[in-house]
Amino acid sequence: MLRRHYNEHWAQWADRALTRLDARDAAGLDYWLDAYGGMGSINDLSINWSGSLSPDRGRAVYERIEELRGLCYSLAAQLKVDIQKSRQQ
Repeated sequence: MLRRHYNEHWAQWADRALTRLDARDAAGLDYWLDAYGGMGSINDLSINWSGSLSPDRGRAVYERIEELRGLCYSLAAQLKVDIQKSRQQ
């Protein structure tokens, strides 16, 4: 979706995080979580829809992106906690 809607920067970021995670490198979680927070972060993600959506549909898509972005953060943060707990045992 990121590439399809002209956001190569975040598409590449996601690719790098996934490559690390696919290699079972837990640092991929830190890398993904570093995308959040501050100016220019994935929190500021904008998608170029090129006027292809009605205002109502655009709003619905934006809300879904917000939901997915939050879910990705929550899952990465929880996995990081779970890994840390398993290392302590």
